[in-house]
Parts: sequence; C-alpha cells; structure tokens
Amino acid sequence: MRPSRADVVVTGIGLVTPLGTGREATLAGWREGRSAVAPIRAFDASGFPWTHGAEVADFEPRRHLADRKAIKLMSRNARLAVHAAGDALAQAGAGAVGAGEGEGCGLFAACGYEVPEMDDVVGMMAGSRAEDPAGDAPAPGEGRVPLSLRRLFESGRHRMNPIDALKVLPNMAMAHVAITHGIRGVNLSVGPWGGSALAAVGEGAKALLRGSCEAALVGGTDAQVNPFDVSYLGTRGLLSSTGACRPFDRGRDGTVPGEGAAFLLLEGRARAEARGARALARLAGWGSGAAPGDGPADFGAPGGPEGYGGAAERALHRAGWDPGDVDLWVADGWGTPRGDAAEEEAARALGLPASAERLFTKHRLGHCGGAAGALDAGLAVALSTGRGARILAWAGDPSGAAAAVCLEATP
Repeated sequence: MRPSRADVVVTGIGLVTPLGTGREATLAGWREGRSAVAPIRAFDASGFPWTHGAEVADFEPRRHLADRKAIKLMSRNARLAVHAAGDALAQAGAGAVGAGEGEGCGLFAACGYEVPEMDDVVGMMAGSRAEDPAGDAPAPGEGRVPLSLRRLFESGRHRMNPIDALKVLPNMAMAHVAITHGIRGVNLSVGPWGGSALAAVGEGAKALLRGSCEAALVGGTDAQVNPFDVSYLGTRGLLSSTGACRPFDRGRDGTVPGEGAAFLLLEGRARAEARGARALARLAGWGSGAAPGDGPADFGAPGGPEGYGGAAERALHRAGWDPGDVDLWVADGWGTPRGDAAEEEAARALGLPASAERLFTKHRLGHCGGAAGALDAGLAVALSTGRGARILAWAGDPSGAAAAVCLEATP
C-alpha cells in the first residue's frame, strides 16, 4: 500500500564523516565538540595555497568492508558509501530492504566526481608527451604540457591501471551500494553539486509515494580531499586560505574540502510499524530552487537568496508548515562572504524565526560535496530524535541551485 504524504518516515541513518566511521562515532565526536579540520594527509598539498581539509582518518576498508576482492574495484567514494548505507540499514533493522530479491527497495544517491589515481594519470601523461611539440602536437598554452595522440596509444595508455575504468564511472559508488546490500529496485544517480543529496532525498520520497518502491535508501557520497577537487574549488575562490572555515563569522574567507557519506532509509509508517522499526523522523516536505547568476563570476554566492529561499518555500509548502514553525534551521554555511550573506538574506525574506536554533557543520566536517546535504540533515535528525524538533535543512551550490527538506524528529 502506498504511504500518504504525511506518512513517509526515516527509520535508518548512516553516517561516515571526518569525525568518525559510523553514526555513533560521528555523534560522539560532534557532542565532544571536536573538529576534523587539519593539514591534508591524503596527498602532498605543500605546493597548494590551500593545505587543510577534513578526512575520514579512521576508515580502514579491510576492517569495515567484508568483500576484500570488491574493495579493489571501489573508489574512495564507493567505499565510504557502502559503509554508510550499511549503517543506515542496520539501524532500520531486519526487513529494511524487503523480502525476495530486494526489488522493493529503491536507491537514490548523489555521487561525487570520481577521479583516477594521480600516479596513473601522471604516468599516462609522461608516456604521452610529445617529442616534437611543433610537429606532433598543438603549441602548449600557459601551464599545459604538449601531448601526442600517437604516443598516447602507443605507450601512454599502457601506464593506466585498467581497473581505473571501473572506478571512475559516475554511478559506480551507487552500483557498489546496490550490489553489497542487495538493493535491486528503482534507482537514480544524481550528479554532484552542493545540494544534490537533498535532491536525491526528494526523488526517493516521490518514488515511494507513487508506489515505485516500498522503501528508498537516499543520500550521497563524496571525497573532495584530492588534488583535482582542491584545485577546482580553490581557483574559484571557495576555499579558505587560512585553513579555517568560519561560517557566519566576520573574518570568514571560505570553506575547506571534506569527505564522507550519508544515507537515510525512507519508508511508509505502516511498513515500519509492521517490521517493528522505530520512526526517527517524518519527512514532511522537500523542494528545489535556483538563483539567477553570472556564471563563474557569481561563484562566491552558493545557492543565492533566490535559490535557498525558493527551495525552502517549496519544502515548507509541501509540509504544510509556516516558516515560524521551524525549530531548527540547518544552514549550508560554506563560510564564503557572499554565500553566508545570501543564506541570511534568504532566511530573513522567508521569515524564519529568530528563536530557531541554527546548525551548521562545515567548520568541523569540511564541505563533503555531493554528500553534504544528506550529512547535515542526517546529523540534525540524529541529534534531535527524542525532542520533536521541526527541522528545515537546505544546501546550495555556486551554480545557483539549491535543495531543501523539512523533517519532523520523533518526540
């Protein structure tokens, strides 16, 4: 039986964050007031102006993932996702995926950009360098190395690990989650942007309501502490040069890269009760929005007031809430001057009450890219379960897009 809009509940939350591997480890670190932001260890960042990030330091794949052969085929994104998904399903309890072949459970995930191993890329490029740039390749531009297609196919390609092809496909993290946990229902892989995991939550809820699945595992995964993402975010003025993310502070100068994964299990209340599962929260509403921007020139204002506000208005309307009903506002908190100002402008225009508690995470967890929205929402629910808070969480992107969800934690 299809659940009604009022009966979509969260029965499992899975978190792998820089504060710890697993929901309980993350919650313990958060309550202790710890920050995971530290000098980058994943690669040599000494040549970068941005040297700090938030890494999942205690994640050892062989200890946390059972199939050692599969580990070789998994990217960092996939490894984090498989564990976080398992964490959510374990809390949801027996029968979460469903009986039979798992076709009743859907999967909706935002997967971060998959990047190849740096050693492989450097080796391929070195083996493909043109011997005679003038005659063998176009003249190099600033900072570019002249490459030869002939040498690429003759020698450079042999320096790439063939397994890399199975690691960098954009839906591979989701595929590994499905294979590992026996999920064979309707699915969707969402491209990575700041609010994409919250967009995945909305897509999963819609599939549940139209009867396409009996349960939906929704969330995201991303690992941005790598040379490619750090270069991309840094050159666009989004990273802190001091290595300290200070959202809504006068001295804020940007965010720091992070990594993590977060998943929520959604199902109808009747199904959850029949399984004996506890509803941690009700998913009351969801929505998305976009802000008109000036392209790269507008990169300092993720989401923009129109993006955040539009997404929140749609989520609140679907939930049947007034802005004054919000007890906890989960802000995006990039820590960029324009981005934080855009959020505060959107909150004022929307009419969020001054009494609402504000939660933000990037100063302690870094920006976890495609996973960020689900991570923030999942952490907010986990911290609020038992006190019945009405939660509005939103997340945005320098493109101007934003997504929001409304969640009512169980008293």
